Amino acid sequence: MTVIKPVEYRTQSIDSSFEAEQVQFKLWRNLSASEKELLLKRVTKRGAMSALAGIKGQFPTASKEIIRDYYIRKRLGDKWANLLSGLKYQGEVYTCYFNNQGEPCTVRWVPGGAYQVTWLRDGRVVTYSFFDCVGIPEYGMARCQVGIVEDNGRLSAGVAMLGKN
Repeated sequence: MTVIKPVEYRTQSIDSSFEAEQVQFKLWRNLSASEKELLLKRVTKRGAMSALAGIKGQFPTASKEIIRDYYIRKRLGDKWANLLSGLKYQGEVYTCYFNNQGEPCTVRWVPGGAYQVTWLRDGRVVTYSFFDCVGIPEYGMARCQVGIVEDNGRLSAGVAMLGKN
């Protein structure tokens, strides 16, 4: 099928020709839903990595925590950054809460919006992805849906309260 270029048409990118763009569109249309999802995840992760690289270049002597906080503030805003700062910093070890029980853990932020928590008592590594967060200003907290991936591959979901204790 031949597509005729409309008179006022501008390509999505200034360095692509109309013909090349039509080939790209055809390739994208032929991707399966899972391939489109994978492509979106890769692009999102690259965007996050580029933003982090920019922040590190802007603040070359900043600690990991300052870079993480700056990224979250730029991406989610001050309100959410303040709510997510509820983890109690104890050197490289934090106190994380599960079912209102504090446990020592390490927390690694994963670009794309997830947190990987290593629970030090049993060595489990669990990745938490937060979404659909609703602020509860009177308590300085947010209630979020959470997707959970355990180190054994088990998937589950739940609700998390994020904020300061």
